[in-house]
Amino acid sequence: MRCVTATEGAAMALVRVQVLIDDEENEALSCEARRLGVSRSEVVRRALRPLAAREAEERETDPFFATIGMLAGEKATDLSMHHDDYLYRGRR
Repeated sequence: MRCVTATEGAAMALVRVQVLIDDEENEALSCEARRLGVSRSEVVRRALRPLAAREAEERETDPFFATIGMLAGEKATDLSMHHDDYLYRGRR
């Protein structure tokens, strides 16, 4: 099920997930939501945002992702054996 909400001025599509947590985590989640005056879901989203940002940054800085499509039309015969040489040339 997808929902649409406005958070911090931007609309975003949401995906419903179900997570099992223990009683202590449940209480901590509820307390944090009350403290911040937001829903429990919003507390979880805020906790996950730094993780998503870190993953996006890693995709931007890891040379692996820059290689996608770079050999289109070429015949790299030794790529499977020397992929680290191509990906991390001068970085190790």
